[in-house]
Amino acid sequence: MLLDGVGFLVAAVITYNLGVQLWTEILVEYVLGFLFGWTVFQALFHEEQVRHLPRPESSGT
Repeated sequence: MLLDGVGFLVAAVITYNLGVQLWTEILVEYVLGFLFGWTVFQALFHEEQVRHLPRPESSGT
């Protein structure tokens, strides 16, 4: 997914500037890539679910 790549790039920039070891960098990139993709996927799926919920009728009182 596209946003996994965004997570990888963000993590790469952060870990490069912090100067962490290679294995730490790989782990952080993997975790952030997963979290970016998962978060956006969940948000889009939730939006689709909410869009199809019936709207409450206004009582007009």
